[in-house]
Amino acid sequence: MKDGICPKCGAKEIHIVDGNRTGISISLSWSRNTFANLYVCVKCGYIEMFVEDEEDLPRIAERWRKFE
Repeated sequence: MKDGICPKCGAKEIHIVDGNRTGISISLSWSRNTFANLYVCVKCGYIEMFVEDEEDLPRIAERWRKFE
């Protein structure tokens, strides 16, 4: 969806909901969080979520277990 196209219906009506406004966060430490932005297709309602600051991805990898 980051390319502006919905993978479910193919529409190009994607809107971004800022993670700071939704409060959807991932804990990086006891004092630090990173936020997730929502990408919403306003044609079919499909939603994807992405970490707002890609620089936080290594910290997530360090803190959280890998899906096996």
